[in-house]
Amino acid sequence: MPFLLVDPKERALSTNRECLNMLEIDGSIESCLGKTLAELFYNDPTRKTAVGKSMSTGECFRNLEVTIGGHKGGKVNVLANVFPIYNSEGECIGGMCVYVDMTALNNAQREITEKNQRMAGVAQALEDTMDELAKIVEALTGSIRQSDKNAALAAGQLGEAASAMGHMNARVQEVAISADKAAGASAHTMTKATTGAEVVQNALHGIENVHKVSLDLRQDMAQLESHARAITEIMNVISDIADQTNLLALNAAIEAARAGEAGRGFAVVADEVRKLAEKTMASTTDVGRAIDAIQQSAAKSMSSMDNAVQQVVQATDYAKQSGEALDDIVGTVKDTVGQVKAIAAASDEQSAASEEITHTIDQVNSMVADAAGSMGQANMETGKLQELTGKLEDLTAQLKV
Repeated sequence: MPFLLVDPKERALSTNRECLNMLEIDGSIESCLGKTLAELFYNDPTRKTAVGKSMSTGECFRNLEVTIGGHKGGKVNVLANVFPIYNSEGECIGGMCVYVDMTALNNAQREITEKNQRMAGVAQALEDTMDELAKIVEALTGSIRQSDKNAALAAGQLGEAASAMGHMNARVQEVAISADKAAGASAHTMTKATTGAEVVQNALHGIENVHKVSLDLRQDMAQLESHARAITEIMNVISDIADQTNLLALNAAIEAARAGEAGRGFAVVADEVRKLAEKTMASTTDVGRAIDAIQQSAAKSMSSMDNAVQQVVQATDYAKQSGEALDDIVGTVKDTVGQVKAIAAASDEQSAASEEITHTIDQVNSMVADAAGSMGQANMETGKLQELTGKLEDLTAQLKV
């Protein structure tokens, strides 16, 4: 039991651990000795206390209800008994404070009061619940009867649903088979598209080679045309020489005729030279025509080669576009194959799920049949529930008393 013994100046002479615990003081008993009661209890040495009043007036305080605040904020309800202490000569030599902790008792009384209040509230709530329960039982009876009818109707509908699920399952299996076939066809298409892309790539290489050869051939035709022009210039020189030779031969023949008999041999030679010059001129003319024809053919060939080069360039562009288009087709077909495979997998899963649903419907159908049987039993149990409701009402009335 907490106590505190003080001297006439209210300084602590003795106390115990229970008193320090009540005051929420963690220090030792020795550390508290010598401090005033006001300092220990209120942290205020100047405060007036009951023990001080008791020692000064000789009055005793019994069962004084006090709420003591601890140093850590706790609250304790106590009955304080304070009285002075005198020596044999009647001199006041100190005061004694004894505290009876009433916190637990007060808490218990408060809990009992609260429990009584809660019990009264529960009784009222229970009474209200009984009223609601009676209404629910009445409604439940009607619901059970209606549920019995609905169960019979649901049984018929579940049978139809099971039949529909069977048809749907067959359709899903057909979709799965079609999806597998589509996946195979898509894979075959992807193989063909890949092969086509390789062929286009090879054709592109071939066209590039033709392009190079065409450019080389054009250069050769240009060189041929250049050589033909050079030959033409040479033939023009030869033609000029032959023309001059022919003139010289005519002059020589004239001079030989003037010389008479002495110049006859020279005239024969001059005539042969003239004939040779005429043949040379005729030959250079024929060669010139041939060279002109070669030049015209070379020019036409160069023009044709230019057109061919342009066509090759255009064909190269078309081939590149075809290759890119086939690459896109290959990519699209790959995606399509993946999607078709996913559809096939999903169809397989859906088929399995449909079978599971069909099995579940069969189980539910069986459960509905069992539930229909249970409804009759539940109808009987509601009668018993009504009897229990009456008993609970009686108990509630007794609880209120």
